Amino acid sequence: MATKPTAVMPVETITEEQAAAIRAELDGLSNRREVGVPPAERGLELPETSSQAYGWHAAQAAPVGTGRYATRARVACEETKYAATYYVR
Repeated sequence: MATKPTAVMPVETITEEQAAAIRAELDGLSNRREVGVPPAERGLELPETSSQAYGWHAAQAAPVGTGRYATRARVACEETKYAATYYVR
């Protein structure tokens, strides 16, 4: 049977040191490292987009799961309690 036209046949292998160097270079090019850092701390003097202008001087949002609605007790309705009796955990 013939191989698929999209099959990849690796010809070269790289060492762990080469892989680490590639990861370091890609991390240097990526903007993921700046997620959660306020724009002013990233070296920007003025906002570049309207979204940045909106929250330029605003405080950072609270972490997910720390708001008053995230910590409230969950109460099941009668229908949910009835349906839960059919499933064994």
